[in-house]
Amino acid sequence: MSWRTFVVAALCALGLIVAVPAAASAACTTTWNGPVTGGSWETAASWSTGATPTATDEVCLPAGTEVTVSGSPSTARQIHGLGATLTVSGTLELADTAAVSRVGNVRLHGTVRGVGELRAVDGLAWSGGTLGGGVVLHAESTVNGTLDGGLLDGTTFRNDGDIVQSNGTLTARNGALFHNTGTFVLNASRCWGCSWDPGVQWSPNGDAQPRLVNTGTIRKTTSGSATISLGLDNDGTVAVDQGELAFTRGADGSVSQGDWTGAATGTAILDGPLRLGSGVQVAGNLRIGWSGDVRIGDIHGANASLTVHGTLRLDPGDASRVGTVTHTGTITGAGTLRAAQRYDLGGGQLTAAAAVHVEDTAAGTLTSGAFDGATLRNDGTLTLQGYTTVAGRNGAVIDNRGTFTLATTSCWGCSYQAGLV
Repeated sequence: MSWRTFVVAALCALGLIVAVPAAASAACTTTWNGPVTGGSWETAASWSTGATPTATDEVCLPAGTEVTVSGSPSTARQIHGLGATLTVSGTLELADTAAVSRVGNVRLHGTVRGVGELRAVDGLAWSGGTLGGGVVLHAESTVNGTLDGGLLDGTTFRNDGDIVQSNGTLTARNGALFHNTGTFVLNASRCWGCSWDPGVQWSPNGDAQPRLVNTGTIRKTTSGSATISLGLDNDGTVAVDQGELAFTRGADGSVSQGDWTGAATGTAILDGPLRLGSGVQVAGNLRIGWSGDVRIGDIHGANASLTVHGTLRLDPGDASRVGTVTHTGTITGAGTLRAAQRYDLGGGQLTAAAAVHVEDTAAGTLTSGAFDGATLRNDGTLTLQGYTTVAGRNGAVIDNRGTFTLATTSCWGCSYQAGLV
């Protein structure tokens, strides 16, 4: 026995060295030993067992290998593939609910179904593929990836990394969940004359509402328009730096507590039934679309621009404050909306017990509209102008503590009286 062997044996006897088998080799029931690139999962000779994997196999893909699933279906219990690339152009079915498969790079063009979880560690390229059954696709925090269309059918896609969607549509249905904890950049844009709407979509067909739960960041950084029609629960940040990003519905029963930010060249559009909670911070441009029906607690953004085309409902007792308000739709409820820089009324209605407060630093114009049982308080400078009428009814109040200029002009032969009526 050599001196080195004697020392190691002695240390082992004392329990100071414990023999640990290689985790990968212990887990593997079959290992890829085919070509480094261009290999097909369905080639039996490329596996250490001489047979393609089955639903009970622990499959190991050595780092640096690239393997393509093209069969229908190819199966495994669990896949161990750190540093490897797995391309799914056929159908891959995972068979164990408790198993978490981890692969360096996942390229999804076909179908992944079954149960359990498939994790991408380094990269994800999802283009036209389908995620179905009960399997979860999870992009870890180290992932840089792309999402250029596909189908999320009744299961979960979780993004902890950085994913960019530049093209196409991700369609979700049957109660699917898109959970974003990382950064999801939606830069796909509507094309002229296209029959499809780019973004993340749900076309209701009697199925359960799919949801987008955001605790990370959803961002748009390019011009053009895109839409997310999943039920939104935003508890993170939505940032629209350029273009327009529309949200057409909220998640059933949810209250979004997250923030809405962006630049002067970008607009976030709330164009459906949504609810924002209290303490929500707003920057940039936020628009309540023509189909929007948005309930808010209190939102704050002294330099933000809020445009109301649809319906904005103010919760009782809450006071929201933004920079500018463009009011062409309906503001209702029992709360207060304060304008710190500007308030412009152009055909809108202020109803119920809602109140708009124009601060002493603000100015604006009234060109047409109605106050129905509501209150407009002016501490700033407002001008009623043009050949227009602003109507008041049901005990509406205009509380002027600043400067209110009546600059309307009656038109010859008009059937209405210009001014406040």
